[in-house]
Amino acid sequence: MANNITGPDPWHLLLGGARAANRAITPMDSPTCLTRPGEPEGLPDELQDDVVCVETATELLAGIETHWLRQRRKFLPCRASATRH
Repeated sequence: MANNITGPDPWHLLLGGARAANRAITPMDSPTCLTRPGEPEGLPDELQDDVVCVETATELLAGIETHWLRQRRKFLPCRASATRH
């Protein structure tokens, strides 16, 4: 498990290690990130619905952040309206 990662270098290591081990990266509440083409055949069925292929650490991080922000925006209007009252 990777937690509290800062800077670009750990993302490069994470992607390189996953690729070398022929593994996917499964971020919490984000799409499953494949590190090699053709990898979905080895994934459990429940992880095959939301899959992206990443070639660089920049793509990996962008995918995680974009998905996280999209999820967070769903709740922002509720918080904003609550502070107006």
